[in-house]
Amino acid sequence: MRIPEPLFFVINRVVRLILQSPLHGILSKSIMLIRFRGLKSGKEYATPVRYMVRENEIYCFSNNETRWWRNIKDETLIRLLVRGVEGPFIARTILDGPTIRPKLLNMLEAHPKDADYHGLILGEDGHPDAQSLDITLQHTVMVVATSLN
Repeated sequence: MRIPEPLFFVINRVVRLILQSPLHGILSKSIMLIRFRGLKSGKEYATPVRYMVRENEIYCFSNNETRWWRNIKDETLIRLLVRGVEGPFIARTILDGPTIRPKLLNMLEAHPKDADYHGLILGEDGHPDAQSLDITLQHTVMVVATSLN
């Protein structure tokens, strides 16, 4: 079931509180907090996002219509709160569908219920319909972060 967009304002506040608390284990196996500064305002933002760890990178996805990821350019210094541990990372955004495709498929394999948020239709085999995947990749953004530690 997809959560209605207007509810995310409230839900994100609650999720931020949980991720920053001793109870973070409820969510932090697959949701992290990404902290970054607004490019224009300089204000610090903290956004909870689903994440995956592969090799020495952490990545997450968004729709290109959202705004938060636009504050992350190549080599942007961010902070991630992952599994209760916060640290500095260098992040970059990727808009290239063929590059995003295998990582998004990895994410969907681990979290198939997220398909709806990406506008994907999963077949009976649990894999996305090829046409809906092609359309989704046209408006998907991947943020990739590498630890500075």
